[in-house]
Amino acid sequence: MYKNNSVQYYLDKTDFTKKEDGTLADLSGADGDVMIEFCKFAYKIKRFDDHYLKVSITNDPSIVEEDTDYTYDAFSRLEEGDLDRIYIGAFKGWVDGDGFLRSLPGH
Repeated sequence: MYKNNSVQYYLDKTDFTKKEDGTLADLSGADGDVMIEFCKFAYKIKRFDDHYLKVSITNDPSIVEEDTDYTYDAFSRLEEGDLDRIYIGAFKGWVDGDGFLRSLPGH
């Protein structure tokens, strides 16, 4: 669960109604939004022809140093790769009554 720019707690990976420790999670929105956490990785995309792309992903910084076609763009705000993690909504987003984009089940 993610709220106010920080992780409040992690959910069970196979049952989002529970916290990691097995207790029930509050999915009302009071504890935040259900987000998927992605640890930093670099990627490159190469087009081979009109029909094929090759997508490569790595978390090995030495590969990125050797191959400048890799980028950390998804993990960048002020400079390339400055974020260690990004969070993406687990559910289809919707705007609540206060104008905030939310990620909660059942909406």
